[in-house]
Amino acid sequence: MRNTFRLAGLSAITLTLLACGNDTASNNKAPLENLQQKASYSYGVDIASRLKQQGIDLDISAFNRGITDAYSGAELALDDETRM
Repeated sequence: MRNTFRLAGLSAITLTLLACGNDTASNNKAPLENLQQKASYSYGVDIASRLKQQGIDLDISAFNRGITDAYSGAELALDDETRM
């Protein structure tokens, strides 16, 4: 069950990153114009709120990099054995 929530959360964050683009600094205040962007943003807010409530401290840049690399099929920075 825990893995299901983890997978759902990662999927939602991935959608958020894809909807907002990879350059989050320049797009941070871009208007959310369509349903996909609004839903993706909402998922991101929900997941971030839950992580904060649980006291999970993440390096957001590294987190975003992991999602982007995994989703795009890029070579991962850490192998299976090294990842937590």
